[in-house]
Amino acid sequence: MLAECAPNVHPETMAAVISAESRGNRFAIADAGPKHLPWSQRKSMVRSFYLPTVDDAIAKAQELISQGHTVSLGPAQINDRQLPRLGLSIEDVFDSCTNLRAGGQILGECYSRASKLHGPGHRALRAALSCYNSGDMARGEKEGYVDLVYSQRGKDLVLRTSGKAMSANTGNKAAGRQTMAASNQPWWKGAKPRAFTMSSQGFSVGVGE
Repeated sequence: MLAECAPNVHPETMAAVISAESRGNRFAIADAGPKHLPWSQRKSMVRSFYLPTVDDAIAKAQELISQGHTVSLGPAQINDRQLPRLGLSIEDVFDSCTNLRAGGQILGECYSRASKLHGPGHRALRAALSCYNSGDMARGEKEGYVDLVYSQRGKDLVLRTSGKAMSANTGNKAAGRQTMAASNQPWWKGAKPRAFTMSSQGFSVGVGE
């Protein structure tokens, strides 16, 4: 599914991003607070929701956006401010393949920009992952997000909802149960990163493929 829906990103890379962003929850929503506030104020307001159905996810996203909040949606956590330029609606972005395709496009754009600054390779990939998370080439690195993505490499990924799951990569059919919940910070805060090098093949982003 990852290779089909996000063909410009190696499936292992995309799986690591999705694992870091949402733990593979198809109907995950991250509420990053009122969009008129600077990030320095909003970062302490971030909370995550894991909704049981697509209708619940759409309704919650619409509710938060109507309150002036900025939200990130679905397994690849596409921010609502990206939707107009991607030509997507809230309903569209909760379709798993559409969500992954949008995530692959954004990551590819970030990598293209990062390559112009750093040249292609490891440093550009880290900057691109930071960009994917925060829109900034450095902030995601400083806040631990990039190391978190790297720590997800090689883990089996299942796109899941509450009690329903479908395989996203090479065939692990195990599916855990996730319940609807809200927390006051991104789930990955405090996670232990596991560093690895670019010497392993297959962790890459293609440009213009």
